[in-house]
Amino acid sequence: MIFLILFIILLGYAIYSYNNDNKKVGLLVYFFFVSNGFYLIPDSVIGSYPINKLIDFGTIYLIFVTCKIFSTKRYYFRKIENELKWWKWLFFYLTFSFLWTVALGKELFGMSLAMYRTYFCFLSFILFLDLKFEDLKWIFKKVIFITTIATILYVLQPLLKIKTLSTGGGISEEAGTLRYRNIPYLTYFLLIYYTIILKFSSWKKIILLLLCIISLILTQHRGIMLGYAITILIYLLLERKMQKALQFGLIGLITFLVLGDLIFSRFKQADTKSDFKALTNLNYKNLDIENDNEGGTLTFRILLLIERGEYLLHTPTYTLQGVGMRHEDSPKTQKEFNFVLGSLKKKGNEWTKEQISTGDLVWMTPLIKFGFIGISLYLIITYFMSSFFYKNKKNGTLIQIAFYYYLLLIIISFKNDQLFSPIHIFMIFLLHRLTCKKGLLIRYKNIILTKKKNEDIHSDIL
Repeated sequence: MIFLILFIILLGYAIYSYNNDNKKVGLLVYFFFVSNGFYLIPDSVIGSYPINKLIDFGTIYLIFVTCKIFSTKRYYFRKIENELKWWKWLFFYLTFSFLWTVALGKELFGMSLAMYRTYFCFLSFILFLDLKFEDLKWIFKKVIFITTIATILYVLQPLLKIKTLSTGGGISEEAGTLRYRNIPYLTYFLLIYYTIILKFSSWKKIILLLLCIISLILTQHRGIMLGYAITILIYLLLERKMQKALQFGLIGLITFLVLGDLIFSRFKQADTKSDFKALTNLNYKNLDIENDNEGGTLTFRILLLIERGEYLLHTPTYTLQGVGMRHEDSPKTQKEFNFVLGSLKKKGNEWTKEQISTGDLVWMTPLIKFGFIGISLYLIITYFMSSFFYKNKKNGTLIQIAFYYYLLLIIISFKNDQLFSPIHIFMIFLLHRLTCKKGLLIRYKNIILTKKKNEDIHSDIL
């Protein structure tokens, strides 16, 4: 109860700050909520109240700001960039899915609402619309500082022998090696951030990059390790950074000398080769579920997507709009669906198979829930956001970082569900707004320059 009261007071303070034109403080409080109290506070401290997650407080703040801007500065919504309009249309479509699901009795109202509220973060770009550039810079630096401290706490876990952060999963032992799954999600951003701004003349930046790489290895997550390596390789090729290639090679050599055995044991243990071999026979009906899906999790994820897609194609009622805004734990869901594939999760004393939701990859959940219309909107948004950052990446280091960060999220989207998670959406919208507010945009055919040709417009932020 005491935490609930404290969070209500904090929400009130955020609203008070916004009303008193101190919007950056309100936005920092929103980040506190979407990051689970700066990665430190688990949802369990709130208890079993109608508002039972920290992000719910952030959603209330988002609704307040949206209503405030709509009533006083409605013209902001007409001036938003094309890529942001697609986020708006996606949210409207999800609202339709919610109403359709409830109206046809496909799901209990409370269960459907519980799912619907998780998608309000798709409108969080509204929080940035009326912020000044200096306020955006302030927020960016605070997010970097907070996430860096959280990453240091994460890396200290093996030494302290305790769990220091509340985010993600727990700590587990696999084949004699500990996996730390509670990495701060924006450490993914820091990986790209500290990699691109790396200078061998700065020991501070070298140490921070090494900390981020160590944190990545501590997760023992093959997909993210490979995704990071592929992203940096693309960066070196596109930007033609030969000098940095040598620097990264030296950093990589140091890392492998210290942690090489741990990295190779993880890839050997997971039998990475079998992932690609098994993909040549895409038949989920013959998958050996008891033996970890023929030894490869990539195979499992691809086949998971294929099975749900086939179901939609063979069920005309759900083909276009999906099964609707339904909850994984709903009795209606568990009664209607019985897919071959699905991750197992513990519910009470029993293990149940996930039917319409998964954290294993981004694309399965929107496909089965919102159909081919919904998944098309997700893909369109991904295209327009990546195009925006790509077309602007030569005009500032921060925009360049934003593009490769978003590219990393896309690459690992078949290995986790982070691409459309609230905290990454927050960061993507912050980077997008920083790009727009600086006054330098390349919009497909038009070029607007406000700085000298070779000047880094974000040198004052990095």
